[in-house]
Amino acid sequence: EGGRIAVSVCGVRKLGERNLLEISVTDTGIGIEKKEAERIFERFVRVGKDSAADMGGTGLGLSIAASILELHKGYIHVGSEIGKGSVFTVGLPILEDVRCEM
Repeated sequence: EGGRIAVSVCGVRKLGERNLLEISVTDTGIGIEKKEAERIFERFVRVGKDSAADMGGTGLGLSIAASILELHKGYIHVGSEIGKGSVFTVGLPILEDVRCEM
């Protein structure tokens, strides 16, 4: 309640021979403890003391997102601080021969 979520395009990052578009999603929520943040991309993992009672969900969303990104040679990472919020960073490979038209 009363928090914020921001989505930002961070730019292009070079990773080896590939270019990746980095996007971050930042929130001002309760944050995630470090020991829990290391596990949130595993299947059926839900974090927080009362996560089962307070929120719906199965704990599959981040696992599925991480798997899809890995299949596309991308990534997802999280940084978080209790009481301050979290930042999820996604790296999406850029295909050199793709053209955008508007």
